[in-house]
Amino acid sequence: MAELCPCGSKKSFQECCEPFIEGKEFASTAEQLMRSRYTAYSKIKVDYLVETTYPSRRSDFDPSSIREWATENEWTQLQVLSTKNGKETDTQGEVEFRASFKDADGVARTHYEYSSFIKEQNRWYYVSGKFQPPANQKIDRNAPCPCGSGKKYKKCCGK
Repeated sequence: MAELCPCGSKKSFQECCEPFIEGKEFASTAEQLMRSRYTAYSKIKVDYLVETTYPSRRSDFDPSSIREWATENEWTQLQVLSTKNGKETDTQGEVEFRASFKDADGVARTHYEYSSFIKEQNRWYYVSGKFQPPANQKIDRNAPCPCGSGKKYKKCCGK
C-alpha cells in the first residue's frame, strides 16, 4: 500500500508532494507549495525548504536550525484554514494554516501561521509567515522562534 502524503491530501506521497520535493514538478498554487513545504519539514528535506524560499529571503533562514527543528519534532497533522489568491493564474497568495506536532519532550504543540507567497517565472516561493502563538502560550522574546528560522523570536515573528 502506498504511503499517504503527510500534507493530509489523502493522496499517496508519490502522487502528491514527492514530485515537488524531488524537483520533478513545480507547485501550481500557493497552497500546493505550502503543503509540500509542510511535507518537506516532516521528511526533513531542508534543501527543498531553502529552494522554495523567495531568493531575497533565503539569508533569513539557517538550514542547520531548520534541520534541527524539523528533526526534533514529530509532525502529526496539517490543517489549511484559508487561502487568499494563490491560484495558478495569480502572482501572490496567502495561506492560513495550523501544523500540529509533538516536540522533543512529546508535548503536543500547534504552529499557527499566515504565510505569504509570490510567483515569479512560473514558480511559487514562500516569502514570509506571521506566526500566531496560541492564546495560552507565551513565548519568551529571547527564545528561538517557533517558525524554525534560527533567529530569536523578538527578531523574527515576534516583531
